[in-house]
Amino acid sequence: MPLKRSPEFRALRPRLTGKAPHPVYDSWLDDGFHFFVFVLAPAENGEGAAAEGGYAVFAMHPESAEPVSAVTLVATETGRHVEITDLRPPGGSHIAPLPEPSAARGQS
Repeated sequence: MPLKRSPEFRALRPRLTGKAPHPVYDSWLDDGFHFFVFVLAPAENGEGAAAEGGYAVFAMHPESAEPVSAVTLVATETGRHVEITDLRPPGGSHIAPLPEPSAARGQS
């Protein structure tokens, strides 16, 4: 699988759950792109406790030998936002709010 030979996937391998070959958590096809989701292992925080792991999401296209998109999604400590990190050059990350739970929508 070209994805698992990509530099983005190889750099992330130590953070993935499960033993190699790392299991795909979910995958789907959409508009000619094949998406793959892997679970990230929890990272240790400063006090020795484990923080939430998160997910790695890759998008592949048949006309490209490398991922067209590779990101990690990790919830912040509050659980109300997610840090999205681009694994492809030039990289970078940003914080985005998570949607409110559907039960709380429309209530005052």
